[in-house]
Amino acid sequence: MSIDRRQQMADQVADFPDQPGVYLFRDAGGGVLYVGKASSLLKRARSYFQSPAALTTRTMKMLEAACDVDCIVTDNEVEALILESNLIKRHRPRYNVRLRDDKHYPYVQVTTGEEFPRVRIVRRTDSSQHRYFGPFTETRALRKTLEHLRKVFPYRTCSNWRMRRTSRPCLHFQTDRCLAPCTGEVSEQEYGEMMEGLVRFFSGYSDDIVKQLRREMEGAADNLEFERAGQLRDKIRALEHVSERQKMLSASSAEDEDYLGIAHGGNEACVTALFVREGKLVGREHFLMADTKGTDDAEILEAFLRDYYSDAPLIPGRVEVPVTLSGTEALQQWLCEQREGRVVLHRPQRGRRRRLMRLACRNAELQLSRADEKVLGADSQAAIQLAEVLGLPAPPSRIEGYDISVLSGTAAVGSMVVFENGAPARYAYRRFRIKDSPKDSDTAMLTEILDRRFSRLMQTEDADARAGDSSFSSRPDLVLVDGGIGQVGAAREVLADAGLDIRICGLAKREELIYLPEEADPVDLSDRSPALQLLQQVRDEAHRFAQDYHHRLRRSTSIRSLLDDIPGIGPKRRRVLLRHFDSLQEIAGASQKQLAELDGMTSRAARSVHDFLADYLR
Repeated sequence: MSIDRRQQMADQVADFPDQPGVYLFRDAGGGVLYVGKASSLLKRARSYFQSPAALTTRTMKMLEAACDVDCIVTDNEVEALILESNLIKRHRPRYNVRLRDDKHYPYVQVTTGEEFPRVRIVRRTDSSQHRYFGPFTETRALRKTLEHLRKVFPYRTCSNWRMRRTSRPCLHFQTDRCLAPCTGEVSEQEYGEMMEGLVRFFSGYSDDIVKQLRREMEGAADNLEFERAGQLRDKIRALEHVSERQKMLSASSAEDEDYLGIAHGGNEACVTALFVREGKLVGREHFLMADTKGTDDAEILEAFLRDYYSDAPLIPGRVEVPVTLSGTEALQQWLCEQREGRVVLHRPQRGRRRRLMRLACRNAELQLSRADEKVLGADSQAAIQLAEVLGLPAPPSRIEGYDISVLSGTAAVGSMVVFENGAPARYAYRRFRIKDSPKDSDTAMLTEILDRRFSRLMQTEDADARAGDSSFSSRPDLVLVDGGIGQVGAAREVLADAGLDIRICGLAKREELIYLPEEADPVDLSDRSPALQLLQQVRDEAHRFAQDYHHRLRRSTSIRSLLDDIPGIGPKRRRVLLRHFDSLQEIAGASQKQLAELDGMTSRAARSVHDFLADYLR
């Protein structure tokens, strides 16, 4: 950092008020590098411009990149914490510690906002109408758990549209995996009571459910209803199978508790959460924290508390941590507001809680040692080697990959995938339909999608408006295109026209050579090179994402063209059919009565569709 720039920011900080709030460091392009909170903006921000010896290497790097500093005043420290959390989610600053790929973890969604709720695995908790449980990091184990739970709680899995239009129960009803609310086999009240039991199970109260099922089983046996008693016995076994790894910790404690253990190494940290409900250990999840080099355990845990509990569907009455946190009082008050009840944030010193905390920390150490080095943050071996090979000033934390998919000039599409800290950031993926470019030129189509993508970036930067599409408003450290020197040259021209200085490379299939815009000869890396493996992962993901979109469009186009051949079906009726059905098989499987009930359809048109498709698919 130049002396003039440092002095300019120090003068800005001198005008900060001695009040709670949030401060933001920005780069030359206006991008947010770091967001922090403070009980006193003046004192906290001024500490960055004291003796450099007191600053960490991470902080020094951030100040080197910073060109401006700003602040937002709040009424109290809790409001500052909430604002800090929202700004970090919005801007995703490079130098803030945060959950790595936090939208990657799946949640269980119980759609309590519907008449007959469903259970789904989702990646976002974006509706206040429904209940959410999680996040879970072991997706395969979660799906297996739901398979067993469905034997006890036979919830529906069909869509609302299909449930309203079906005329008879499906196979799931015959195998006791669904109560068939679609055909009135169960009342809304009875179905709701069943779902309440499922919600209680996910909340950690499985013992109550097992006791209730045992009472019902014994009652059925006393009444000589042996078939029902056998069914209840199977449900109890299924629940016990799901809960078999739960460990009784205290027979007397009925308090809900979370234990947060931490292990720190290199540029990554792992936080392990042990979930205790009614004295029983009911779950354990691991969370990787990115970009933690130069930070202490207290700062990492504060970031985890902020990120995790801002969306957590269940906050316990007690959260145990292994170190003393600087903002304990504000964090505890914020947790109380999130829970709408009392929450104690505590560091255990002795006894049962201390033993559980050690267990959580040991689990975190074990998980961190098992983590794959190739996806461990911006300073991993792959990213460091990539920076050396491509001549980047620092290891890339955000890589964007682009690919084109087209067949015989039809359904031409492009894809944009994003890797943050070595891992796919699927929330940031985007798809493009090729509009103007000739469909026989890969470079022209690539130019079109890159021009559209980076035009959006320039618009957000020029307007200093970052509240829109977070993916398009984020500047990548590296752009990877699928192809050789021609594709790289096209990408270079687009970025040059936009005035953007972003590193570009291409990765060609078969030879797996890396092409750079200013180099005549490609770079040939070993197959075992972590840098090449990372680029291959990005390239292959962009190819998969583009092909998936291309196939979907082709299926839609083939259905659309076939419907054009049906007498009496014009553009309006065709749109209605495509909006209500996903495939030709679904349209053909619908009855004439169901087809006639659609908007704009008549009995004659429905009969025409039904007969035509029956002949076509015969």
